[in-house]
Amino acid sequence: MYGILASKSCLLSDIADALHENIKKKNTIERLSNHLANGTSKTFLINYLKTVRKWVPAEPVVHIDDTDVIKPNGYKVEALGIVRDGSAKENTLTKGYLVTEACALTKNGHPVSV
Repeated sequence: MYGILASKSCLLSDIADALHENIKKKNTIERLSNHLANGTSKTFLINYLKTVRKWVPAEPVVHIDDTDVIKPNGYKVEALGIVRDGSAKENTLTKGYLVTEACALTKNGHPVSV
């Protein structure tokens, strides 16, 4: 989390630069990638949802966002599917991922990912 905040980026190479470790950047990226491959721990998810529950009202407004992430030139990326490119002017199909996110509005009207 520190690396994301310090680099203001989600790219592992940017995060590795922000960490200023005394090892090769490649090794830092590999370590970060290995940790990401393990997924999010159940304890973290439970604690996150407990925190979010304090912020949202008893009957929250929840927004479900179906979107796409296109990777038209991706060939080394795993599990690419065919998606409709929502940013194209025409109805174009290309390689990418379908992504669904749910956000609830807090008591102050700010969205928070759930």
